[in-house]
Amino acid sequence: MNIYNKELQQLVEEWTKLPFSQEKHEKEFDKKSAPFTEHIAPEALRFDTINGEAWLKHDMQLIFSRPILWATIHGELIRLMGYDGAKAVLYSAGFQYGYEDAKNYLEYMAKSLKQPTPYFNDILYASMGWGIWETIQFDMEKAQLHLRAWNRADINTLVKQYGTFDQSCCLIIQGFNAGICCNIFQRKMRTIETKCVGKGDQYCEFVAFPEDEYGMVKITDKLKKTLQELKKVDGVLASAVVSSEGEILASAFRSDVEEQKVSTMTATIYSVAKQAGIELKQGKFNNIFIDSDEGYIALSSIGKKAVLVALTSKKITVGSIMLKLKRSAQEILTKKLLEI
Repeated sequence: MNIYNKELQQLVEEWTKLPFSQEKHEKEFDKKSAPFTEHIAPEALRFDTINGEAWLKHDMQLIFSRPILWATIHGELIRLMGYDGAKAVLYSAGFQYGYEDAKNYLEYMAKSLKQPTPYFNDILYASMGWGIWETIQFDMEKAQLHLRAWNRADINTLVKQYGTFDQSCCLIIQGFNAGICCNIFQRKMRTIETKCVGKGDQYCEFVAFPEDEYGMVKITDKLKKTLQELKKVDGVLASAVVSSEGEILASAFRSDVEEQKVSTMTATIYSVAKQAGIELKQGKFNNIFIDSDEGYIALSSIGKKAVLVALTSKKITVGSIMLKLKRSAQEILTKKLLEI
């Protein structure tokens, strides 16, 4: 689950042990969600929230089936880019999608439906054809949200087309929920999936919590110093340690360098290189060097869970930056400067 805070780990473990109340929740769900789902579909359409399908009401013609698109995007990205690369892209895309959509939906619910905030996610996800949802825990003060979902045609279609996975694979929804929660709680949030139908569980389960309060890793002062020293090398514009899932763990950036772009692209390149090594039987990924018009992008692996990346100008020689990067990555690994 990639939770490194013991307090949060214990809380999540307690939540995931709560009984599954499918029958009780479904009796109340249709009545609760009807006004909202009717609002999102024109009068000429019938929207099947469970199967994610839109039909013309009069001749029952299928207009679209969202689960097939959802499953294909997830399945092909995971197959081609590896799990971590797919997650970096889909989580980021889902986050932006959820963040922008939440503004409109929250405004509509506040003015028209006046539904209590704890049920917001249940209704919103159903309206998008993502099955039946239940809010297990909602704490506005602590900015914590615990959701469960089942009867989802999208994840069932993914399993049917690609089989089960080793890890939770509702990647867009994880990011989507984090984006929504940023609007609800007015804090930077992260969402993880603790159970997933895609890996054989009975239902999918999501937990959202503040990034700044709990954190994902412990960053040491020595690691920050290592990055600052790397940035001092003439020609190095920025350096960062990025997790395999696309999270900036530590960085030394200029003000004009966008961290989100660096983290997403680094994780994507890292994952594709790792996947290529597996598919082409060339062994594990160690280092990558990209020669572009304006400078260089260099990556060096730090164990299995992180990568060191540096952006440079053309002032620096190829050999010197790769040597410096490999030495810095090895120092981080051997001295355990990154507790991940």
